[in-house]
Amino acid sequence: YNPRPISENGKELSRLIQEEATYICKAMDELETFRKKPTLLREYCSKLHEIENQADDVYEFFITKLFEEEKDCIELIKIKEIMHELEKTTDAAEHVGKILKNLIVKYA
Repeated sequence: YNPRPISENGKELSRLIQEEATYICKAMDELETFRKKPTLLREYCSKLHEIENQADDVYEFFITKLFEEEKDCIELIKIKEIMHELEKTTDAAEHVGKILKNLIVKYA
């Protein structure tokens, strides 16, 4: 897309995705032992949900501000699309957490 630099508010979504990835990795490490002690896995799933909610807030604030401040329509579309894809990534990470919670219910 070759957009202009994205503001710090926009970069916050990337940091949240990185945090979600860390929790997913930790959750994967728990899969071998979660049947005996599901507490940690359940905690990681909750964290994924919390981070996704935080990411929704960041995304909504960023998009609102983008539409208020960006005057170049093409640039607005570019940045909006990039941010939308990042937001979808946070949704996907939360979906992983939901699947893991289902595993806890079924096998723990």
